[in-house]
Amino acid sequence: MDERTLRRGTVHGIPVSGLGDVSAGARIGSRGGVPLGGVTMTMEQVPDWQAELEALVRGISHAISNRLLSIGVLVELGPERPDDGIGLRQELDRLRDANRLLKLVVADLSPRPEAVELAVLLEEALTLHATRIDLRSVRATLAPVPELPPVHAPRAALLRLLVLLLADAGRAAARANQGAVTVEVSGDARAVRVACVPTGDELAPMLVRPGTRTLAERIGATLEPCGAGQMLVLPATVETP
Repeated sequence: MDERTLRRGTVHGIPVSGLGDVSAGARIGSRGGVPLGGVTMTMEQVPDWQAELEALVRGISHAISNRLLSIGVLVELGPERPDDGIGLRQELDRLRDANRLLKLVVADLSPRPEAVELAVLLEEALTLHATRIDLRSVRATLAPVPELPPVHAPRAALLRLLVLLLADAGRAAARANQGAVTVEVSGDARAVRVACVPTGDELAPMLVRPGTRTLAERIGATLEPCGAGQMLVLPATVETP
């Protein structure tokens, strides 16, 4: 199996409907007809998301193929394996990790904001970003995250927004010599800010795609220029009077 077996709605030729809705059914702003912020929309209505989803699934599919290949080799070796099964267990853990990432990007979207620990969500977004084959040359790093209140947003939608923002910065960095992306978090009791900044020689301006701006607006966040990058500003769960 290889990347060529990836088709819309399938991974390795297997339908992914059992893992969640990859396209039309993943709704933001509505579940059971309940709107978010007075607006009902699907992820299909977010520009650029379908292309982003396909790039993510392609990368995860590639990782799954590698894990299955390694597991097959280890099983074939059988009792001749010198590692007492350690290698097989490691590959199974990596396969589970890849499956978890796939579930993250196709999970149903809750219409209601909740308290979200941003440090955890950023780690997930960076892990997803690292699976991308098209941006493999771009290293994205997260600076130490200070203790801040949780942010107030729909969790799955915010994860998708962070993935889009990282990809926007990654594309700018990819066009530069020795490009990279740095993510820094700051904030206070009112708001939490995520600065996503591409770096590199001869860096072109970071282009924020319409889908990134649309999704930020729909979940109540704002985007502001931040040096060569963009800063995402999110409301905190606790506000001072």
